[in-house]
Amino acid sequence: MKLGACVAAGAMIGALGWAACEPQDIYLFDEVSVPGDGGAGAGGSGSAGSAGSAGAPAMPARRTQPRCESAACERCVADPTSCLGEAVLFCHPRSGDCVLTCDAEAEVPVCPGELVCDPDHGVCVECLLARDCVGALRACDLALSRCVECVDQATCPTARPVCDVASQTCVECTPGQSCVVPGEVCDPDTLRCVGCLSDANCYGEDSRCLLTEQRCVECLSAQDCLEPDRPICSDELECEDED
Repeated sequence: MKLGACVAAGAMIGALGWAACEPQDIYLFDEVSVPGDGGAGAGGSGSAGSAGSAGAPAMPARRTQPRCESAACERCVADPTSCLGEAVLFCHPRSGDCVLTCDAEAEVPVCPGELVCDPDHGVCVECLLARDCVGALRACDLALSRCVECVDQATCPTARPVCDVASQTCVECTPGQSCVVPGEVCDPDTLRCVGCLSDANCYGEDSRCLLTEQRCVECLSAQDCLEPDRPICSDELECEDED
């Protein structure tokens, strides 16, 4: 980016002063190029950091917004308040997240913290391979370059053996899938295995579903106790005799 520097000359007392302006190159910052931008940021006629400016810092190679590969990225690019307003951030081609730029060929690490440089798009991401992810989020969503809890059942622990693909989290079950413990059913709201969701899930002597605890019991009231010698429903929800 160029600024003009003006030098005033002339007599200060008793005469009309003259002013002359001579444009000079002063390096301020790198301009980010966005596809479709006809200005200096897109390789136009801008002369920021030109060789004629003595003492100006060396300018890094200008990078452009990677080509979008998803609707999320296109929405990010079209939004004037998105990360494109920052000089070092771009919209991730697939996720649409704001990500730092990087140079995969640099001699020193170019991404902060545990982030890694995606050489195909020139942006910093959480992972490129599963080995880039540690701890609870130990699987890599290769499409979005994000560390997640699971991408398939193989990355889930025994206690929560099913991968819910929508949330990429490990759960006990999904609707329509059998629970590990025989007789249990999957609660579609919590994705947990429970004793029952209705009386239809209860059999034998324990034929009523206690919905508040999602477990099968013998009775909920005395009306459920049909045997003459056990007409009372106890506090333990079992049919008992009057004694």
